[in-house]
Amino acid sequence: MRKNFVRSVTACFIAVCIVMGCKKDENQYYSSISSITISLENGTYWDEFIDWVYASIGKDDGNDNWFLEKVAESEYFADGFTIDLPESVDNLFLYPIWDEKETEDWIKISDKTTLATRSLLLLGHDSNNELKGRFYHEKGSEEGDHFQNSYSHASTEYFYVNKDVTIKGSFSKDSIYKYYNLNYNVKINQSADISMKKGWNIIYFTTEINLNKRGNDVTGTITTKTSTQNPGGLKWYFERLSVAKSNHQADISEFSKKINLYMSDSLLNVKIKEFEKE
Repeated sequence: MRKNFVRSVTACFIAVCIVMGCKKDENQYYSSISSITISLENGTYWDEFIDWVYASIGKDDGNDNWFLEKVAESEYFADGFTIDLPESVDNLFLYPIWDEKETEDWIKISDKTTLATRSLLLLGHDSNNELKGRFYHEKGSEEGDHFQNSYSHASTEYFYVNKDVTIKGSFSKDSIYKYYNLNYNVKINQSADISMKKGWNIIYFTTEINLNKRGNDVTGTITTKTSTQNPGGLKWYFERLSVAKSNHQADISEFSKKINLYMSDSLLNVKIKEFEKE
């Protein structure tokens, strides 16, 4: 399950509407961020379900079990709200961004000793502290069969790093594989252009898929980019847990499973990976 998730760079959670510092040249870093401002689509509709918003990060207990630690919170307001992030994060929640076995050769990291949190999770709770769902920031859609259609998608995530670091590189390959009764011959393009300052940073993940199907043959390109440059056009949304009694427990279980998956991978291991179908 983890390997399938790692291979899919199109899967992205939680993100934000923030004005970033501008990068003046290739050697400069973007400004780190100190807060997250969210203006939710259809915010008034969610007013009766959400009272508080928690910003949380994941921690492994050493036995591959994960738990969430709240690092910031804000009262929910339908017309928008801001969460102020902590200036620092305890070392217990920091993990290496470079792994000798996992990190691809084409990825160049300026300082391999850099530590980062798991992706920050933005979760909605009611007045009884019951988890109601998650906030996420995206443009485009991941709906439908990704392997037979052309589409574009962008999303964001947040990470805390303990020092300034750049992550750069690019990679291309021809990929030939069979999926059900279709024969794929596509060009895979990947790139990373990340410049982070010590503190909290916002990362943008974009995917462009352009496929052409003729009979049982599919050709085209799959391009993924991981960057600190804002592609623009992203909006805030909220995904709610089902309240139907017959599905409630299963829904919570599936939602928790999804959260645990995102917590269990680091910045590089989740997002900067080769896009390839089993």
